[in-house]
Amino acid sequence: MKKLIINADDLGANETRNAGIHISHLDGHQHVHIFPAVRNAAVEAAKEYRIPWMRIPEEPFPLLKESEMLEDSRSKGKYFSDLGGEARPHIRRAGIRRTEHFGGLYMKGRLLPSLLQKYPERLPEGITELMIHPGRPSNQPVFTPFSAFATMDRQRELEALLAPPFRHALEKSGVILTSFLEEPP
Repeated sequence: MKKLIINADDLGANETRNAGIHISHLDGHQHVHIFPAVRNAAVEAAKEYRIPWMRIPEEPFPLLKESEMLEDSRSKGKYFSDLGGEARPHIRRAGIRRTEHFGGLYMKGRLLPSLLQKYPERLPEGITELMIHPGRPSNQPVFTPFSAFATMDRQRELEALLAPPFRHALEKSGVILTSFLEEPP
């Protein structure tokens, strides 16, 4: 069975357990939670706050062909994938759940409808987390610290996700959309 968790980063990060909101998973901005200097603290925080899942951005075999990737994405993708591979055994030993597969490192700036439609047929068996960054460009001319998150690239990602051919590709490939909260312990 193929399952896909689409994890839309940067869409509302102010939830807290004190507000009565269940935190489904732990991941850090720019994957900082898997860096060796931070990894143990992240694992301990996940255990302390009973956060059942942790992202492992390990994508050793990108689902994109090399010609479909941007050069910058190839080098950064490999860097984070290697760190994720090093973190995986630590997170597993701590008893924190993680998906079998991860995608999105190599799609930065390239999540176009044509590529996203091919993605479901390339998925391996098991649960894959797909990291994306959908959004809308700002209509405000004023620069703020969050302006970098309101770009046309994010608008294109949002449009690719919402395009009917993507839903059709999921159905045709037998991929089930799920979430961290829907997966049994």
